[in-house]
Amino acid sequence: MQQTIRVYTEEKKIEVEQLLCEYGEERIYLRRLQVKGEYQTQLAYAEEELIGVCFLWENAFHPYCTYMKIVMKVNRETCSLIENWMKQIQVQAKENPIQTMLSDKDEAMRNLLKSLGFQEIRRTYVPIYSVKDFQATDVLANDVCTLKAIRKNLVEVKQLIAFVKATYSSTHQANPVATLSDETWQSLIYAEDLVMEASYVYQSKSTQAILAYSFLHKGDDPSHYEFGWCGVKDDSCFEQLQLLIDAQIKWLNQQGAKHVSGEFDTTNKAAMSIYHRHTPPANTRCLVTLRKES
Repeated sequence: MQQTIRVYTEEKKIEVEQLLCEYGEERIYLRRLQVKGEYQTQLAYAEEELIGVCFLWENAFHPYCTYMKIVMKVNRETCSLIENWMKQIQVQAKENPIQTMLSDKDEAMRNLLKSLGFQEIRRTYVPIYSVKDFQATDVLANDVCTLKAIRKNLVEVKQLIAFVKATYSSTHQANPVATLSDETWQSLIYAEDLVMEASYVYQSKSTQAILAYSFLHKGDDPSHYEFGWCGVKDDSCFEQLQLLIDAQIKWLNQQGAKHVSGEFDTTNKAAMSIYHRHTPPANTRCLVTLRKES
C-alpha cells in the first residue's frame, strides 16, 4: 500500500477533525492547522485514506523549542513514514529542540520516539475531582489574602509577580520560559478567567514574605472550576499551600460547584504535594512530555 505525505489544505479540515475524533485526541489541535508557512500542517495518506496528521507550532511563552504533535497509529507499515516525518521536522525546527506530549497509554508512539532520540522530561496528571469528595479544614484567615485584595496594593503585586516568576521558572528548567516584562507576568497572573476572590496567597504577617500561592480559574461549565498555578517558598511550606487549597475547597462548596480539575506536573513539587494529598479518580489521565535536543 502506497503511503504519501501531503500538505494540508482547507478542504481537508473535516477529514482531520474526524481523524482526531477517531483517535480520541482533543479538538484543540484544530487551531494548530496551518495552510502555509514553515510550520505548514502535513497529512499522511495510505492510498487515498487519511491515516495521520502532524502539527508543528511555536509558543511565545516557551520560545526555545518547536512543538510537535503526530496523530497516527504506530505499526510496521507506518514506522518508516514517521521516521521520515521526523527527519523533515528536524530540518524545519532548525536548531530548536523538539517537544511533544502524548498519553501514557500510547506506548507504541512513545517507544518509537524514544528510539529516535526523544527523552521523557515530565508527566502531567489531569484529574477531575468531585468537590463533595474533598475534606477541607478551617483556614487561618489572618495569613491568607486574595488576589483581589492584593491587586489594590502595587507593592504586593510586584512581590507576587517576582515570586510567581521565580517558582514557575524553577519548575520549567527543561523548557525555559521567555524573558517577559512584569506587565506581561501580571496579565498572565490576572488572566480573564481567574477567580480573584478564590485565588489565595499565604503571606507571613511577621515577615511579609510570601510562603505559598494557589490560583483558581473558571472552567467551561459554570459548575466546573480549575486549579491554576501554585507554588511555595521552599519544601517547608507545603502545609501553608494545603491551607490555601482548603480555602478554595470551602469556596467551591459555597458556590455549589460540582467539579474541579487541575494539571499537576511531576517537575512541580508544590503541585504534586496537592495531587498526592487528595486521592485522584481512577480514570485520571496522564500525559507524557518528550523532548529531543537539537
